[in-house]
Amino acid sequence: MRRCLRQSVDLLSKVQFELGLAAVRSFKRLSYTPWHALAEFIDNSTQSYFGHHDDLDRVYQREGKRLEVAIEYQPGRDRSLRIVDNAMGMSLRELQRALVVGNPPADPTGRSRYGFGLKTAASWFGDLWMVRTKRLDEPVGYQVEVDVEDVASGNNQLVLTELTDVDPEDHFTEVEIRRLHRGLASATRSRIREFLRSMYRQDLQDGILNLVFMNEALNWKESYEIASDSQGRPWRREFDFTIGDKRVYGWAAVLAKGGRKKAGFAIFHSGRVLRGTPAAWRPQEIFGQIEGSNNLVNQRLAGEVHLDDFNVSHTKDDIVWNGEEEEEVGAKLKAELADLITVAQELRHPIEAPTRSDVKMAVTQLESALISQEVTRDWLHRTVPAPAQLKQRRDAVLARSAQRSPDFQARINGLSVTGYLGSDLEPEQEFVTVGRYTDDLLSIVVNMNHPHVRGMRSPTLLDHLQHCTYQALAEWRLARDNEGRAVDVVPFLKDALLRVDSDGPGQSE
Repeated sequence: MRRCLRQSVDLLSKVQFELGLAAVRSFKRLSYTPWHALAEFIDNSTQSYFGHHDDLDRVYQREGKRLEVAIEYQPGRDRSLRIVDNAMGMSLRELQRALVVGNPPADPTGRSRYGFGLKTAASWFGDLWMVRTKRLDEPVGYQVEVDVEDVASGNNQLVLTELTDVDPEDHFTEVEIRRLHRGLASATRSRIREFLRSMYRQDLQDGILNLVFMNEALNWKESYEIASDSQGRPWRREFDFTIGDKRVYGWAAVLAKGGRKKAGFAIFHSGRVLRGTPAAWRPQEIFGQIEGSNNLVNQRLAGEVHLDDFNVSHTKDDIVWNGEEEEEVGAKLKAELADLITVAQELRHPIEAPTRSDVKMAVTQLESALISQEVTRDWLHRTVPAPAQLKQRRDAVLARSAQRSPDFQARINGLSVTGYLGSDLEPEQEFVTVGRYTDDLLSIVVNMNHPHVRGMRSPTLLDHLQHCTYQALAEWRLARDNEGRAVDVVPFLKDALLRVDSDGPGQSE
């Protein structure tokens, strides 16, 4: 028994964990988006600049240039993708290191972190890719081609070619990808532009990077319109705190004009956006349920949060939270931004005055109604029923509605208001019926089948209900203060006017 155990230990000591070359085929199934895959190449280019900015800035000044990354896509049957930069370039040793899967760069604290990006992103896009590079001040450059299927079949010996027809002052890296797994349709290209300009907004704003996609130089313009308090001070706040030994900093603000696509936090890591609009981070502690609730905070609270000390996902599209880090950051942000959250919950859109065109159109329609035959001929000579008959009509409607529960209720000091939406009334009955039982009880019935109401949608219907209710309150005051004189006559005559051009207000929505 002891001998068998010793043999098992000996066998285990010879077992090794290995990553087979066939694993390269799985790179095409990674959960990249086209813009996050392209970001892997841009990350490498910008990190090359950050690591050698003193030398490169001197060269750029002499050349009259700055760091540039250009992305070209060639559609068609022989479609291809090409990414070129004028950063530092790679030496032979650096190129060899870059082609080892999972071998982190010498400085893994920047945008190039895990030693996967070049290989995974290129293989995600296509089965055949080539790297050409020339390091600044080295006499030669190098080119190497990777056939994914050939490597997956066991051939990891890549053919290296020296580039001798280069200027010693040249400095570049070019990645060309062919046999693409997926094309970039027109809509995808538009989304790539928008995402890349957002992801690299800091570099673009700082003037570090010239990012070109299909011959279009991308730029970033701050689109946040921030609300202000009564003193004209913007509702914007910077924050800076730690969770454990990890720093969290950035800013938050209340938007003057909200919208779900604009709200939420853009997550930055190493100076570039991992997540941004329209898929910005919405911590549940502030925004409610997953993806946020449908409230004003989810439309108006926005900002940027830098999480450089936290782990980033392999595809660099999100933070990899450890334990309860996300909840802790969310809770701390909620405490730090309590006043902004309150403002976002309470702030409403400023009410804009009608435009000159709106006023002109409304006045024209009103004039047409006033000079119509229904007003000039019919309404002016309409016979008003006797007070007893009006009261009888009113009491019948009120009695019918009182048999069910009110649709809305309110108490105004000592006055109790009950409202009914009369869906069972006849079109011929008045648009609103008001019951004044006592000085402290008011009943309102709105005729939902009235010709004036047909076709109404919110907010026009809300406006109509408000007018009916406000008129009822005015009538209640008139009846209380003037002993009921002329109370029933006014709504009767107004009802007749509302029947003039009755298709207008409701159908306009």
